Order: sequence, then structure tokens, then C-alpha cells
Amino acid sequence: MQEFKRILEQELTQLEHNIKVLEERVAQYPAGVLQIGHCKGTTQYYYRDEHRDQTEKRNYYIKKEDRKIAELLAQKDYDQKLLKNLTEKYRYLKTALGKYEQTDYVEIYEKLHQDRKKLVTPLYISNEEYAKQWQDVTWQKKPFADGTAEIYTVKGERVRSKSEKILADYFEREGIPYRYEYPARLSGNKIIHPDFMLLNVRTRKEYYLEHLGLMDNPEYAANAVSRIEEMARNGIVQGNNLLLTAETNKHPLNMGFVQKLIEENMR
Repeated sequence: MQEFKRILEQELTQLEHNIKVLEERVAQYPAGVLQIGHCKGTTQYYYRDEHRDQTEKRNYYIKKEDRKIAELLAQKDYDQKLLKNLTEKYRYLKTALGKYEQTDYVEIYEKLHQDRKKLVTPLYISNEEYAKQWQDVTWQKKPFADGTAEIYTVKGERVRSKSEKILADYFEREGIPYRYEYPARLSGNKIIHPDFMLLNVRTRKEYYLEHLGLMDNPEYAANAVSRIEEMARNGIVQGNNLLLTAETNKHPLNMGFVQKLIEENMR
């Protein structure tokens, strides 16, 4: 429902811009109304200047060299009709948004007594509650091999590399809910554990994020390409619900790139 509201607000913003542009254009057009006639298979243009001729309804012929006047009057007529249509639509959507905002579906559940909430399965919950429930899911974690370095995030969660810690701590700092190595089921009942699953709280869309940390290692890079292709065949596709970051020994994790990636997909 919040996505619908966002789309409605975007439409109103665009309408408001277009209405302003049309109002400014209409104010600059010459006075008069375009009339079109035909004589011996030839199209002829006339204009009626109602401001100049108050006593008679006279049409003035527009010569070929003055065709620009006909173009301006034709554009004026179009712009005026479009302006009227957009203004009516803007008023309608503005009213609809106002009525929509008066109805808070989430509040109906939030106002219930705690004991009653335990008995109810709500159809609408707040983004905050949704994120909390999403974050509280438990799953079987991948084991760590003996002797591997112990690296922990600010949440106290063990990860496999310093770059993964940097990413996890960034998500936590930015308030982006994430699950570390949450399992994904592929065809053939194969289970993989992408590095992160992220939640866009506003849209409630889930994204996987894979960090490719050893891309200067030929064997690792080849395996990474195969893994990405296999994920794509199973609906986890870069540009849709898969985000990729990478690094090499000479090019460490670029947090500026990560921030841009997150801003474009998670805000």
C-alpha cells in the first residue's frame, strides 16, 4: 500500500510540474483562435482575434509567410485542452491521496491491546514491524572450518572476511535489515548460501548481495561466474534482485560504490 502512495505522490509531482509549464506557455501565446478552411484542395488558415474585433466575428487570413502564427495558435489550442485535462486529473488525485491518507490500515492493528494482538494475524503491519519479523527469522548457518580467522560484526555475528564485516556493519549502521548467508534453494534441490540477503523496507522487496572477494584468483573468478549464471537460471538475476560487489588485491572493496548501489536499490 505504501508503494501505491509513493506512485500517487510521484504522479502528482509530475502533474504539478507539467501544469506549471503549460500555464507559462499559454500565457505567452498570441490572442485569437485558429480557424481552418479548404479551398480547391488547399488548406487555408485563419485567426479570429476576439480582443481586437469586439463588434464583428471576422476571420483574418494567415499568409504562408506568417505560418508561424498558425502554429502558435494550434499549439495554444492543444496546450489549453491539455492543461484543462491535467488540472482536473490533478484535483482528482489530490483528493484521492487525501482520502487515502485518512485511512491508516496499520493503525487498526497497532491500537489493539497486546493480549488481543497475540490472537490476531494482521493483514497490514508497519514497515518497522515487518522488518523486525523479517530480521527475527532463524535458519541453519553454514559451519566455519577449524582454524579459520574469527571475525565478528558490531552485532556479534561471525563472518568469513574483513570485507563482509565492513558490509555487515554498514548495513547495520544504515538501518538496512540483512540476513547473513541465508540459504537459497535452486533447481535440483540444491542449496546455496549467498553472502547477504537484504530487505528494502519501503517496498518489502528482498535482494541477494554477493561479494566477490578474490577476483584476481582465476579459479575463484571462474567459479564466481558459474555461480552467478546458475543463480540467474533460478530467478536471482543481477539488475533485478541480485547485487554484486567485488575486489582484488590491488582494488579493495570500494564503499563509495557500495553506497551508490544501496541508494539505487534500497531507498
